[in-house]
Amino acid sequence: MNYKEIAIIKLSSLGDIVHTLPAFKILRERFPDSKIYWFAEPAGAELLKNFAGIDKIVIVNLKKGSFFKKLKEVFRILSKYRKKFDLILDFQGLLKSSILSYLLKGERAGFHKRNLREPASGIFYTKKAPFYPEENHVILKNMNLLKTIEVIEDKIEYPHCKFEKNLLVDDFLKKNEISLNEYLIINVGGGWESKILSTIQYIKLAMMLSKKNKVIILWGNRDEEVRANEIVKSTGVYKTPFFDFPDLIYFIKKAKAVISSDSLPLHIADMTNTVSIGIFGPTSPYRNGSLKKGNLSIFKELDCSFCYKRNCSNRACINNLELEPISLFIEKL
Repeated sequence: MNYKEIAIIKLSSLGDIVHTLPAFKILRERFPDSKIYWFAEPAGAELLKNFAGIDKIVIVNLKKGSFFKKLKEVFRILSKYRKKFDLILDFQGLLKSSILSYLLKGERAGFHKRNLREPASGIFYTKKAPFYPEENHVILKNMNLLKTIEVIEDKIEYPHCKFEKNLLVDDFLKKNEISLNEYLIINVGGGWESKILSTIQYIKLAMMLSKKNKVIILWGNRDEEVRANEIVKSTGVYKTPFFDFPDLIYFIKKAKAVISSDSLPLHIADMTNTVSIGIFGPTSPYRNGSLKKGNLSIFKELDCSFCYKRNCSNRACINNLELEPISLFIEKL
């Protein structure tokens, strides 16, 4: 079947949006004449502006605000897009995204009920993907959703993204006498506190790596900048200014390697073919880690491993990580 207008619902998070891009590329190539719309929260919409092939990005504000404010937002969206789409693909798998797909009308495809974070979401779909083992990679799970429209593909590629020369990044590197492709990035953010190393661990890692490398600390919000400042003060390594998405993508593309928890910079590294070292605690490296051969994932398998808890009073999976393998890996690059 040929679809005239297609909607993708993947509202957030940023790393999950990157993990949906290979499925989008397949969809774009299979339906070159279709208009594809992507519904996303404001931050996700800003990220998506960097990728080719999306006909329209629709900003959806459903994360914050009162119930009545969110209801007003839904009515605003429906007034413009209700009954517009032949096909709606819900890659979010939450009640709010599945209800949005239902209200938009049209053919609605979502994950198998055992692959939904909120199983009740399934009642709003007209088509459901076959079950996909959750221990396998989430990119492949997203591609599996396309089977609902008889699109089967196992090749993982990303849509075109411009890696243009970036003056902010180049000026920062020039000021600090750092060359392209020689610096290591340590990302100190991760969204969930349970994903990230302690400040003491980051300091240890930065001191270890800065003996032979130019190390730059990457941060993305105020709390992360406070952490970054502590690390820089204790180690003398470099710290980035605030980077927006075009800066960030270029900065990662031109790095020697990226060291990061399961978060956006780690997934951008895969997209840009930059060497990466993933640090994993509550999330699984098999489901969320790099798919590129030769990259490294650091994790400590315990009885409670891969619990996907945002907060943890124990943090044994993170606190007991051995950091020396990271240094040994970098030495071989």
